[in-house]
Amino acid sequence: MDGIVGPQTWGALIVTVQRGSTGYAVRGVQEEFQFRNLSGDPSKGLQVDGIFGPKTEEAVRGFQQAIHADVSSVVVDGIVGPMTWQALVSGMLSL
Repeated sequence: MDGIVGPQTWGALIVTVQRGSTGYAVRGVQEEFQFRNLSGDPSKGLQVDGIFGPKTEEAVRGFQQAIHADVSSVVVDGIVGPMTWQALVSGMLSL
């Protein structure tokens, strides 16, 4: 342990989530999409419930499709793996 957040630390922190996943990592994904809800009405955004269902997958695929031209390493598969996480937390497509 060296106190530096490097590849090993990120590898331990980044959890791949997909349809059927539940928990805090899924909530984190949903909160990122809720934050980007441009309508200003939380009831119209993605529900933050920690359950990766069809609506979460649809939102993930839409995000992946929107950034794929600029970030070719992001695959449009509805799965939030390391590259999609990086794009989400870096603020791509933010307000």
